[in-house]
Amino acid sequence: MKSISQAEIDHIVTRICACLLWDGFDKDRGHTDAELFDYLSYSLNWGGSCGPNQIAYCYNGNGLRIWAHTTVEKSGHLICSGLETVKRARRIYNISDPSNSQISLF
Repeated sequence: MKSISQAEIDHIVTRICACLLWDGFDKDRGHTDAELFDYLSYSLNWGGSCGPNQIAYCYNGNGLRIWAHTTVEKSGHLICSGLETVKRARRIYNISDPSNSQISLF
């Protein structure tokens, strides 16, 4: 099995967490980890994607678990879950955390 790179995992999380771009979700106001976890858990159910020449993935909103595999014939491996999914989504979509007292330098 070809290993899945961090960039590929970020691409998968970007696709799955696109609900963070929906109307009604104000990413500019900042959200705590708990708020992001609750929002993503509520917004995501079961889903996934597969096809020729792409990484197959599936996800479950319960626990924010994401599985992926480089071949459709094999079962997926857990690539991130829970708080790790929240932290990746926060970084990818540039969502601040109001509970973090560290001032951004950028």
